[in-house]
Amino acid sequence: MHRHGSINSWLRAFRPHKADAASCPSAAASASADDGEDVFMMAASITSTGTVEVARQRPLNFVASAVQQVTPSVVRIDVVRPVFDPLAELFDFDGNNRRQMSQGSGVVFSEEGRLITNAHVVDKALSLTVTLHNGQTYPAKVTGLDELSDLAVVKIDTPKERGGAGGRRPIKFPAAKLGNSDELQVGDWVIAVGNPVGLDSTVTLGIVSSLTRSSAEVGIPDKKLSFIQTDAAVNYGNSGGPLVNEVGEVVGIATAIRPHAEGIGFAIPINKAKSILDQLSEGKTIQHAYVGIQLSTLNPELARQKNEDPNSPVVIPEVHGALVERVLPDTPASRGGLRRFDILVEVDGEKIRSAEEIVQVVDRTPVGQVLQFKLQRGDRVQTIGIKTEDLMERERKRREERERKLRDRLRRWRNNHNNNNPNNRGRGGDDESEEDDARGPMRRNRQPVPYPPPRWKS
Repeated sequence: MHRHGSINSWLRAFRPHKADAASCPSAAASASADDGEDVFMMAASITSTGTVEVARQRPLNFVASAVQQVTPSVVRIDVVRPVFDPLAELFDFDGNNRRQMSQGSGVVFSEEGRLITNAHVVDKALSLTVTLHNGQTYPAKVTGLDELSDLAVVKIDTPKERGGAGGRRPIKFPAAKLGNSDELQVGDWVIAVGNPVGLDSTVTLGIVSSLTRSSAEVGIPDKKLSFIQTDAAVNYGNSGGPLVNEVGEVVGIATAIRPHAEGIGFAIPINKAKSILDQLSEGKTIQHAYVGIQLSTLNPELARQKNEDPNSPVVIPEVHGALVERVLPDTPASRGGLRRFDILVEVDGEKIRSAEEIVQVVDRTPVGQVLQFKLQRGDRVQTIGIKTEDLMERERKRREERERKLRDRLRRWRNNHNNNNPNNRGRGGDDESEEDDARGPMRRNRQPVPYPPPRWKS
């Protein structure tokens, strides 16, 4: 009896301090979470010799729980795209028939097989193959893509799965739960899941290092969005994969890394993605408002330093706001009357204390809406109305102009080459014969020479 009493006393020592019959129905005991200790489970059993064996079970792990929820929705995307070589057009060889293969990640957000990824992962793709977590592969196609936000929606192309009674029913895919990135705080746990360098379903853990990093700070100023910074490892191939919170909700889309640095990765906030998912799923073009100015943040101390410079062209008022460093030609800002060294202090009644605030106001403004800029120009304060325009339309025109100039340069080179070649003497430099049409480097009905795709860091 004494021996069994000792055992009972020993078991009572492991009994939780604040547990009831529902939370501790067996001989198992857990450390009190109320005391701030790690939650773990211990089970005791009495052997035939009367000794007590204690088996410690694995800790309850929020990372494992979150990963189990989101991993079935994470996919690998294999991309085949053409290799664009302007020299192939110039010297008339078949270089533009070469193909390049790359990989990225994505996350399924609908049971119908729609997934979200980065635009740079699938841009200019000839074919896409999606591999699910269970190893199944399907062809896929891009339904919508937005370069300025670096987001794209891909639809998995699946055959019908046979149902009962000879019927057919569509395949349902495991869809991840999209969270709320506005609720993130610096220091929150985040988990990156993806396929870096071909290693499928790789999981890395980190924290939110910073919020609302501008695209200029990240090193990709041609994008129009802010990023979440994290120290969760993001590598080549992680692009398009999810960044999830501690409960397995997607709060970001991994996008880029900082070259020559460790522990610095960036993700697109999921709320930005959610705002355009429907439009991308329907194949619509996303509009982005712009006014056409380059800004820097101004405060009294910075203004004082600039004014102390004897080579400063103007005296800058010592106020808080955004200093206009440059007004781009042929833009809404230039047509509206903004000038260099104007200080923007208010937009549509909202006070401005940094250049980033101006960018955020313009980004959330619909194309075609007039913004009222209150500014200080020297000693005068005035208000100017500027109507926003679509940045994508401007970029399209600029791209067409660059391609036109390149074609003109290639055509001039071809004409000079033909005129200086003895075998071509007697043929007009600008005439295009049937042989030119069949073999010439700028034969008719050929597509314009595109520029090589951008090189991304993830």
